[in-house]
Amino acid sequence: MKPLLLDLGNTRLKWTYLEERNASGAGRDLQVSAEVHVGSSLDSVLEKRWRELPRPSALYVANVAGEALGSALAAWVWNQWCLKPCFACSASHFGGLRNGYRQPDELGVDRWLAMIAAWKKYQAASCVLDLGSAVTLDLITADGRHLGGYILPGRRAAPAWLARHTGDEASLPPLPARITVEPGTGTAEAVAHGTAAAVLGVLRQALEVLREEAPRGQPESSPRLLLTGGDAADFLPACGPGAIHEPHLVLRGLAEMTS
Repeated sequence: MKPLLLDLGNTRLKWTYLEERNASGAGRDLQVSAEVHVGSSLDSVLEKRWRELPRPSALYVANVAGEALGSALAAWVWNQWCLKPCFACSASHFGGLRNGYRQPDELGVDRWLAMIAAWKKYQAASCVLDLGSAVTLDLITADGRHLGGYILPGRRAAPAWLARHTGDEASLPPLPARITVEPGTGTAEAVAHGTAAAVLGVLRQALEVLREEAPRGQPESSPRLLLTGGDAADFLPACGPGAIHEPHLVLRGLAEMTS
């Protein structure tokens, strides 16, 4: 039996069995499955996708979807496997990485786990950009200090929020396939392009903060930019040639915490 890792997000759940470290010792191979849960009961999703899974030796969970879904998950897992999930939480430090929040447990566990994975792999100044229902950016210096971060509405959430607060939900536009910051020539374009421009503008600010944190006298090097989350692949071309797509940072961080 192997441990099962679960990233329970606001829109999707992603899971993988925890494999042994690969031959180089540099990491683990993750075979990740995913399912949208928003708009459905969690029980129905688990019955559909987890009923035939082999019983894991343990279940480790990163939950940002709320206490109610966490409780529903715990009940289903107990009924199915007689297991109690272990829910990860943010801490003040881990493996040389130091949480920059004044109250460390206030930091979203998904952000903390993504930073753990980034720090474990790169050990370098990094900006972790998570493009999901919300967009989060977290800044890590070359010596492992988390400087804090930024949070703003995601690509899908921002237009929906605007529609609700302008009384125009019925005309909520579809998202364009391409990420661009060109001025929109219609309302739908203006909303979509404005959302993208906001994300990329905050990203520029975050990278500048990291550059200013580089030690004096040290040759300036560009911080690593790591993209994760459901919209990461769409944003990757707009973030420049140095951007790196790391689609499973939360699960990789969870794997590190269980080691």
